[in-house]
This record gives sequence, structure tokens and C-alpha cells, in this order.
Amino acid sequence: AKPDAGFMDAFSEMNLSVTLIDDNNIRTTNFSNYDLIFIGKDKIVNSKYLPINNSNTVIANGFYGKLFGLSDKNILPKVISNFPLDVIKNNEEIQVYTKSTFIMKGISIPYYYIPSEDKNENMQTVAKVYFSHGDKDGDVISYSSNGANKCFFGITQTKYWTNEAKSLFKDCVGFVLEGNQEPSP
Repeated sequence: AKPDAGFMDAFSEMNLSVTLIDDNNIRTTNFSNYDLIFIGKDKIVNSKYLPINNSNTVIANGFYGKLFGLSDKNILPKVISNFPLDVIKNNEEIQVYTKSTFIMKGISIPYYYIPSEDKNENMQTVAKVYFSHGDKDGDVISYSSNGANKCFFGITQTKYWTNEAKSLFKDCVGFVLEGNQEPSP
């Protein structure tokens, strides 16, 4: 209904043109006319009609893990914290949000991840969960080039992105468009 400004800004900075496709038009859209499909954080009624296996796709969504070939489960877990969240990439801790809670609500800002035990074997780790208790393990950012290029990007709250998070998102889009593999952490 309303595209996320942070994602739209990142696409603009990459000089990419964007065509918004209403959920009701997914069934009749010829997705082969597009370089990539971007799936944002909202629920999608017609999600089963998206040609994920045959199209270059960026998935910034925690609701359709199994449907989109990321995981054995559809709903992906999320991490929250009393501190701004970090990820681990190449053994380096990277802060991805500027704060830990939404303004004036006291509700923690989450990111989604693909649990290691549920992850599709074709997905390759780019950035992992950083959680000080060590009880959560999985991919916050993951790539696949099995068939079409795919990137899962679990850092969905763009209003609170750090510059590093925005850069990680652009790397994700770049991989999908160009197929450049990132080294595993």
C-alpha cells in the first residue's frame, strides 16, 4: 500500500527505477520484464503467485520463509534487544540500527533471521545473528544463486538503519543484480 521510504531511497541511490505492483496485480504481472523482484516487510495476500524460484529476488520479509525457499518454516524468528542490534559479518560486529526501540512506544526494533537448523541448504551466510546470550544462531543476510539470484535481508526497519545497514542492503541488491558472491563470515 505504501512503499518503505528507506528501501526506496536505497534503490534511488543505486540509480534503479522502481515499478510498484499492487498485491491484486501479482497474478497478472509478467515478472520476466523486471531485473529483480523486491519483497518488502508487509504481508502479501498473493505471495504464492510470485515467481521466486525463477526470478532474481530480494526478500526483506519474515513471513514466507518456506514459500520463498529460505527455510523449513514460513514464519522466521526475530531478535530484539535493549541495545541497538548488531550482526556478525566476516567475524566483525556491525551495528545495524541506530536505536533499540521505536520512538515513544518502548517496543524493541527487531530483525528477522533464518535459523541455522531450518535454513535451506542453498542459502549462503553473509551476516549472522549477534546475540550476547548465544542462544540464537542464524542468517540475518543470506544469498543464493541456485537458479536465480536471491538475497534474504532481515534488517527491515529502515527508519532506524545505520549507514552500515544501508550499505549491506545495497550489497544484497548488487548481488541479486550482478551475481557477485560475498565471502562467508
